[in-house]
Amino acid sequence: MGYGAERGGRGRLGAGAAVIALHVGLGAALLSTFAGGIITRVIDRGLDNQNWIWMPPPPKPPKPEPSPRTAARAHTDSTAPRTPLDPLVPSTDTRTLDPGPLLPPLGPIDLGPKEPFLKPDPSPTPTGPATAARAKGDPGSWITRNDYPTRAIREEWTGVTRLRLSIGTDGRPSGCEVTASSGHPELDTVACDRVTRRARFEPARSSEGTAMPGAYETAVRWVLQD
Repeated sequence: MGYGAERGGRGRLGAGAAVIALHVGLGAALLSTFAGGIITRVIDRGLDNQNWIWMPPPPKPPKPEPSPRTAARAHTDSTAPRTPLDPLVPSTDTRTLDPGPLLPPLGPIDLGPKEPFLKPDPSPTPTGPATAARAKGDPGSWITRNDYPTRAIREEWTGVTRLRLSIGTDGRPSGCEVTASSGHPELDTVACDRVTRRARFEPARSSEGTAMPGAYETAVRWVLQD
């Protein structure tokens, strides 16, 4: 390289350095003006291999450690032995089931007429006699003045004894019941005894005319005359 070229090169470097210094000076003046004079000195130093440091990127955050329960479960799942399945063994039973004879198919089932399950009870057939028992002769002759007890006359007992007689198929009274007392048991007893012995009846009969048991009601009035 010639001297002229070297000199020309140095001249250009000097001019460039002067321009950079001028720009840096203007920048420093502006910064000192806006920053209130904080920056007092500007060091003009180019970057080289000695005045900069390479900063690596920040490391990635570590992964969270598993909790003891999760770790134990993962460990158990991975280490628990698995029971092998029993292999399928073909059956050696050669017996056969006999279902027996087949039953014939069922025909239609007749449920009968559609009627309610609960039926009203039929009206009861009357069992009483079609014709009631009737007295024969004069009922007034069944009790006479001579039947009045002496004590009753002396003590002047009076009253009415009501009777219910059971009449047999032969027309004779088979029983006597006092349905209403005269107030004097002795008079009631005499009334039943005399009527049972003396009364005669036409027996009750059914609708076919057959004689059947019946009943007859009467009353004996006990009255004293002057």
